[in-house]
Amino acid sequence: MPDLWNSGVRPEDYVGTGEKYRGAILEQYKLCIEMADRASARRGITNTFFLALNTALVAFAGAVWGKTQGPHEWIVVFALAAAIAECVVWERIVHSYAVLSNAKFEVVMELESRLPAAAFGHEWDRLEHANYRQLSHVERLVPLVFAAAYLAAAIFTLAD
Repeated sequence: MPDLWNSGVRPEDYVGTGEKYRGAILEQYKLCIEMADRASARRGITNTFFLALNTALVAFAGAVWGKTQGPHEWIVVFALAAAIAECVVWERIVHSYAVLSNAKFEVVMELESRLPAAAFGHEWDRLEHANYRQLSHVERLVPLVFAAAYLAAAIFTLAD
């Protein structure tokens, strides 16, 4: 992985007492925090979308359950298979957001090494000591629970 710091740029390159250099680092830090916050917001919107979609699928399945005897039961099984595929996509998206967030947080903590305080890094250090479980680990379970329910429903439908 390339180094975060540009080797050709030094505090001396910013004329004066280095104030412009520290200001540039602070501005980049603020930008990185803002970008991380926006990615987290997009992640929340994505989860809301998939949760609403799965709620609609469960409502649909409940409405047609028992009305699908005979050849129509394959329609339900096909819909459940599509729902399982959607859950796999959802889990992969959550995983991607987690990887993206971790990369952003690593950059933020590296920038903090040049700031007077490393508040963000300190917070993460305290969370690690508190046995904090990252939200992304919990988030990834939700689509898997839905997928398991859909798989059970498909098996139950075919077993009838």
